[in-house]
Amino acid sequence: MKNPVRLLLVIAMVSTAAPAAFAYQLSPPNITSQLKGRLTFTPNEGGTPFKCKITMILKTKGFIKSVIVDGPGGCGLLEFQGLPWHFNFANANSGNFGSTGFTDASGNCHQNSEQFQDNSSGVWTLTTGQCMSGTLTSHPPVTIAP
Repeated sequence: MKNPVRLLLVIAMVSTAAPAAFAYQLSPPNITSQLKGRLTFTPNEGGTPFKCKITMILKTKGFIKSVIVDGPGGCGLLEFQGLPWHFNFANANSGNFGSTGFTDASGNCHQNSEQFQDNSSGVWTLTTGQCMSGTLTSHPPVTIAP
């Protein structure tokens, strides 16, 4: 008798929590976009932060598929971990993509998630203090929508 009651409670909890997880999405839907800009990479082990030109291939189904790096020095040695990076949205202007990290010649950085702000016109700012920080612009413009 207890098992059916527990099952009903679990179903009720999941069905009430599910809409909140899908309250926001990327717009326009079902396209590929590029996030381009300069990011600063900061190794966890106290290595020297460095900047690189970055292009992230973004699928508006909700993930970053790949990262392309251009620049001098350590930029060419960057290896990214945890791809694809899936999105979680906090509201219509911010969220995070998870399981990010990089390894380079001077060390590495691993984060459970990388936080970002979206200014509603396709410019994304990655929060300072994470593995990566800086500003990326989406081409074509991609924003968070309810």
